Amino acid sequence: IYLTIIESSQQETTYIISVTIDSNLIKNSSFEQVENDSLLHWQVISSGTFNTENSTLALQGSKVGYFSGLTSSISGREILSAPFAIESLKPLEASAFFYTQADPSHTKVSLKIWYFQDEACTIPASDASNTQRSLNLEAKDSWQKVIYEQSADRIPADALFGKLSIRVMYD
Repeated sequence: IYLTIIESSQQETTYIISVTIDSNLIKNSSFEQVENDSLLHWQVISSGTFNTENSTLALQGSKVGYFSGLTSSISGREILSAPFAIESLKPLEASAFFYTQADPSHTKVSLKIWYFQDEACTIPASDASNTQRSLNLEAKDSWQKVIYEQSADRIPADALFGKLSIRVMYD
């Protein structure tokens, strides 16, 4: 995901994310699949607009996705993946690569895993989600891998499917 951020000084800042969960169960993880100007297999679940474009900064493929700006709330800009199957009694590892060209101490990121009992993801599992504590990026002009691990005992026993949220804010 390529995110364009408007800082309080109105300067533009760029963030880039490549997403995986356990051997890349995430559909369209590099944001290549777009149909009628809509990103396939992802849904914005917050305010804001999410777009895609070709970029030499893409980690995989040629496209990146971006928000036109961020809010000061970690859930203010959030995008949700398509469902993926969960294997019972197995841990999950979600990871994303972030890159910024601005002061990273003002940008916080977080991953969130949602759990469901059905493939349509209409019935939440007994524990609906686990959320990573938001963290600041560490370095400017450098890739940073953010990992969110869930041990098998933290995954609800009735969870058969999951979705991954990527959450970003600017403070």
